[in-house]
Formats: sequence, C-alpha cells, structure tokens
Amino acid sequence: MEKISSRIEAGDIVRVDLNPTVGHEKRKERFCLVVEKGCSHLDLIIVLPITEDTGKRGNKLYVQIADLKQAGLRKPSVVDCYQIRTVSIERLVKNKSGSFASGKVSEDVMFEVRTRLALLLDIGEEHIAS
Repeated sequence: MEKISSRIEAGDIVRVDLNPTVGHEKRKERFCLVVEKGCSHLDLIIVLPITEDTGKRGNKLYVQIADLKQAGLRKPSVVDCYQIRTVSIERLVKNKSGSFASGKVSEDVMFEVRTRLALLLDIGEEHIAS
C-alpha cells in the first residue's frame, strides 16, 4: 500500500486537525502548508499553519499567499512561519474529492517561506550543503 506521505509534496496545502494544543499554538482544524513531505520512515510531515490575512500581519513571520485559487483558499491568507509543526499524517483531513491536498502555492511563495524559516532558525549559507 502506498504511503499517504508519498502523495504529498512540499508546497501543497492540506487541512490538518491541530487539536489538542497548548498555550498560543495554532488550534483547530485549519489549512497548512507542507514544507517537508516526510523524508524519514515515520509517517510525519512538517507543516506551517495558514491564517487569515487581516492586514495586521506584515512582519517577517508571515508570507502572503497571492494566488488563492491555486492554493484552494477562499479568504486572503498568510503562512505563519513561526509556528512550525511536525504532525502525524493521521492528523490530515481528506477533502470532498478524497484527496489530502486542496491546492498548492507558487515557487515564489515557497522561496519566501524558506527564506523566512532560514532567518528564524538562524540558518546561514555555511550550513547549507551544496
């Protein structure tokens, strides 16, 4: 049987049940951006939650999603780069068509997300393998 994580790619938008949570963690069932599709033998993926763009999220922690239709989203949205989560694929919620991915972000958005993650995690070029 094919692993679910093999059908998911970095850049995909998936719906994830993030409950239960503690403190200020993003909660409830919400869309998330897949930033790593599970390179280990564990059924885990690394995601960033997506939240509504209220116009107040203009700092270095958020990346705006410009093409909402391609992403499968309806409201102006941003990727919250600060709330990195490794989640079990059992937290993924299938959409009406039976798929896990509802859409995808552009390469430009992925580049900006990766840049923000590198800044947040203090990853310099000297740490990146060629």
